[in-house]
Formats: sequence, structure tokens, C-alpha cells
Amino acid sequence: MSESKRIVPFLLLLFIAGSLPLLAQEAGAGRMKSALEAFGSGTYQDALLGFREVILDNDAQKLHGAAYYWLARSEMALKNYDDAARDLEYFLENFPKSSFYRDGSYWKGRLLFLQNDFDNAIRALYDFIEAYPDHEFVANAYYWIGESLFALGHLEKAQRIFNLIITDYPASFKVEASRYRLSLIEMKEREEELMRLLKMSHEEYLSALEEFQRREKMYDQAISGYQRKLTALTANDKEALVQELSSDLDAKEQEIADLKRQISQLSQRGNEGVGFISVPETADSREELLSLKMKALTLKELYIEWLLDQEEGK
Repeated sequence: MSESKRIVPFLLLLFIAGSLPLLAQEAGAGRMKSALEAFGSGTYQDALLGFREVILDNDAQKLHGAAYYWLARSEMALKNYDDAARDLEYFLENFPKSSFYRDGSYWKGRLLFLQNDFDNAIRALYDFIEAYPDHEFVANAYYWIGESLFALGHLEKAQRIFNLIITDYPASFKVEASRYRLSLIEMKEREEELMRLLKMSHEEYLSALEEFQRREKMYDQAISGYQRKLTALTANDKEALVQELSSDLDAKEQEIADLKRQISQLSQRGNEGVGFISVPETADSREELLSLKMKALTLKELYIEWLLDQEEGK
């Protein structure tokens, strides 16, 4: 075989050996493309498997950063939040120059929210906003800060964040969601105010009822004592007057008994739960009942005063 014929196969082998890394990279790129297409179509399990294959391919190391990012995103979509947190953190620590690094910083805060770690979600999202104030996800980051504040019960702070989105980011698709949250906050504030008024009304009612019961007991004891003394009176005119007052007192005591029954029924309804619309009506009813009972007590006071006058005149 001539020398020239021997050189040709050797050059061919060199060409094939030099092309192998390129072919391997093309294979990794093909798997990456398929995994991204699966993610885009919503078949996240297939996407997850594809990104893992890319990560396991040593010849596709240039794609590992992107693969870890999208692996974490796939795990989030599948609600595998612990796995997503681990892989996303690995991505952020090891691939700071990746073109997906800024997006990954945003998704870290988003993931913390999904894990109900609202305080850390707020911190991570604020860090993202401060680091990348011109990023397209800034409005989204503010929105999830607002949602975190809402979940923590900081309604006024959440309200300010949602208003900021509407004012400063009117083109964001989170504007409508922010308006909806603001309406919920307004409803919740009204609910809390009504609950506060209901509690205040109930406490005032209980206080007034307690005071009435105390006075009623005191007057009943005084009347019982004076009634025993009246039995010793013999004058006909006094006896007639006592009978008249006793009849009037019996009628008022029956009225008090009726009022007690109404208050008991009212309390039972209160324990079963009172709707917000009926709060004013319930408060007025209780006030009216207490007013009637106080009038009955006033009659008892007049009766006692008369008895005292009779005793002083003996």
C-alpha cells in the first residue's frame, strides 16, 4: 500500500475522534430541547426526567446550569417543594453566571411562599427586587410579597403593596389580582369591625345585666324585710294602701319574670351565633329590655321609700 493510501484512513480517524465531543454535545442539546418542550406542554414528569438525563451526561456540562434551573421548576410544578428547594439552591450556589440566575432568585422567593414560609419569602423577594429593580418579574415579586403579608394577617401592609402594583405597574397582569385582594381586605376589615362592635355590645349588655341583677337582689331583700314589718300594721287606711301597693308590686314582679325569660331567650340566640345584619336590632332589643327592667326597679325604690316613711311615722 502506498504512503498516501495509508494517510487517508488515519486522517479519517482523527476527524471522527475530534467530532465525538461535538456529537455528544448535540445529543445533550437534543435531550435538553425535548425536556423543555415537555415542560412547555405541561408534561412535567417527562420534563423532569429529561433534565436529569442532561445533568447525568458529563459531556453536556455546559447545559448543567440550565438543566438544574428547569429541574427545580419542574419539581415546583409537580409540588415536590423540598426537592425543588434543594435543586434551586444548588443552582444558585454553583451557577452564578447562568443566564437563568436572576430568574432563579425570583423563584426562590416564590418557592418559599409555596412552602408557607411567608417571612423568608418576603425577605427573598425584597432581595430580588433590590438586586434586579428592572427585571420583568418585579411586579410579580411585589404581588407575592403582598400575598405573604396577607397570609400573615398584616392587612394594612398588604393593602399598600397591592395599591403600589396598581399604581406603579398598571401593565402587569397582576393588577386584576391585586384589585381582587384589595376587595377581600376591605371585606375582612368590615368583618373585624362588626365582630368588635358585636363583642363590645355583648360585654356592655352583660355588664348592665349583672348590675341589674345585683340591684334586684338587694331590693328584693329589703322588700321582704319590710313586708314582714307591714304584717304588724293594723290601721284600716294603711292596710288598704299596702294591699294596693302589694298588688302593683306583684304585677311588676310578673313583668320582671317575663323580661327574664326574654333575656334568656335572647342570650340563647346570641350563643348560637348572631348574623352581622341583625347586630343593631339585637343591641336595641337588649337596651329596651334593660330599660323596662330599670323602670320596674324604680317602682320598687319608690315602694321602699314609702315603707321607710311609714316606719319613721310610727
